[in-house]
Amino acid sequence: MGTNVGTAVGVAGLVGAGVYAVLRRRTDSAWLRTNHAGRTVTLYAGPAAVLGAAAGPAAVLGAAAGTAATPGPARGRAAGVLAVLAAGGCGAYDDLVGADDPRRGLRGVDGAAGRCRRGWQGRRRWQHHAC
Repeated sequence: MGTNVGTAVGVAGLVGAGVYAVLRRRTDSAWLRTNHAGRTVTLYAGPAAVLGAAAGPAAVLGAAAGTAATPGPARGRAAGVLAVLAAGGCGAYDDLVGADDPRRGLRGVDGAAGRCRRGWQGRRRWQHHAC
């Protein structure tokens, strides 16, 4: 394993674990949910994983591009960091803003499937485009 790849993996793990340890001390109710077993769980693992995954490649962005230890251009790694952060932002938005939306999760999937089944009754496949 190249030096920079090892550095990226190490930094990602340390940052992710550190962020999670800090966030677990918080008691912000927006990041707490009750699971199927009735226990309160936190959603802090998501942001911690995102920041760790972004910190790894960010740690080696300054390395010489195109070497065996750091394949690919630096802007490709920067784009990867940006993509991870954007996806994490969308996930956090979904967790915090869409928490009470009845269209989420299995309720939303089941409702959509039910509408689809009702829509197919008495129609040919090519006549129905709602599913």
